[in-house]
Amino acid sequence: MGSLVSTCNDDQNTYIKTLEINNMVPRTRREALAAMALTASAGCITTPFEESKSIFDTRVSDGFPIAADTDEWALPHYDSGHTRYTPSEAAPSGTDLHRHWRRPTPENTERAAGLAVANGRCYTTFERYDRRQDTTSIGFHVVDADNGDVIWQQTMGEWQSGFSPIYGPLPAVGAEMLWFGEISDGREQLTAVAASTGERQWSVPTSTMQTAVPTGQLLHIGRRQPDGGDNDHEAVAVDPLSGEPVWETALSNSPGYPASDGTDLFYPISDHGRDSPGQIVKLDPVTGEHCGAIDATVQSMPVVADGRLYSSGWASRRLVALETETGSVAWERDVRFNHEFGDRGVNARYLFGGVTEERLIVLKHMHGIRSDELWALDPVTGDTVWEVIVDPSDPVTTFNRPLVAGSKLFVTGTESPKNDTREGFVTVFDLGSGELLARQKLPSACFMPPVVAAGRLFVVCQEDILAFS
Repeated sequence: MGSLVSTCNDDQNTYIKTLEINNMVPRTRREALAAMALTASAGCITTPFEESKSIFDTRVSDGFPIAADTDEWALPHYDSGHTRYTPSEAAPSGTDLHRHWRRPTPENTERAAGLAVANGRCYTTFERYDRRQDTTSIGFHVVDADNGDVIWQQTMGEWQSGFSPIYGPLPAVGAEMLWFGEISDGREQLTAVAASTGERQWSVPTSTMQTAVPTGQLLHIGRRQPDGGDNDHEAVAVDPLSGEPVWETALSNSPGYPASDGTDLFYPISDHGRDSPGQIVKLDPVTGEHCGAIDATVQSMPVVADGRLYSSGWASRRLVALETETGSVAWERDVRFNHEFGDRGVNARYLFGGVTEERLIVLKHMHGIRSDELWALDPVTGDTVWEVIVDPSDPVTTFNRPLVAGSKLFVTGTESPKNDTREGFVTVFDLGSGELLARQKLPSACFMPPVVAAGRLFVVCQEDILAFS
């Protein structure tokens, strides 16, 4: 990679640096909720969030079998709030990255999809292509996190390759089980397998391939009602050991990937392709009780941290921060989603890549047509603190969703020079200033976010799984 321009705003002083880098709810609840004014002919009705009391810890509670030590990465985005923020002791110390081990990806790997590190193991999911049958299936590849030795492999689910899901299988790891989304017989579902062997335990239908979000002693998913039509949707809590539903709550439209702060559960209703804004619906995670809904920009997975919910949306063209207790807007920021580039337009996506008390990292994803951008915002005000912009004369650069470990920002990505080769890389930035601390070239293209756990950085490339220490 060539020159990056990092523009930093600090106490109204602007400077530019050039960075050189080469509970149980009966079925009748649905009828009761349907009678409530969740929707109207004019669109969605906004009701304020109601205050809830904290009744369990965000990540661990007695009896719930999620492996969630603070230096592990057991969930797709570290915790149920999707903060992608882990303590500094989970990441490699210093700024130099040294390869600890390297393991080739399984044969016929089409795309790496998910990565988790827990129980001393590295759990990786892949989409695997069978050329003879023209089908794609999910492959699980589990290796020892200390040395990269293979522990077990499994192939699960299968669909015709003409169908490509938006989300790949993202694993959530427990002490005895792991959970992930898959497609089987053309239907999306949440599946549980034994963490030690990969043996299938149970499956329940869902509305996306994304995995469940744990809160307290339950797993939370979204799905169409089994006996309803395409517009009959619901939030569902299931028992993590048996997959049995514990409660079901009707929703006004198709739910996205929920987020939780350990006290409340927030389901996004997407605004993509709709005339009205999306919604954030707040539920009690233990009972499924509806605690309010508010019109909000919803394009991708929301993030919940420190009393605020962060979201981005298509229809409103805004980034927004909401107060989780009241639903009031803490700040909002206009952003540009449609960009002209030559004779083509680019629809940007704004993804959240790590949030702390002092920084909110935003990835502006340009789908490989233009280089992506990284923004560091003040999470309280939404103001830009620093940003990373690739020089337009350099190869097109695609960043993956970043993570924060202590005071460092870890980002993987891929450069696409004019000779059509793709080169992967991992970079480390100072979270406070945006200063480049380290850059490591990877052996192949990288389209997966990194993970830090147990003092190591784990990266999945097109052809390799690597651990750095």
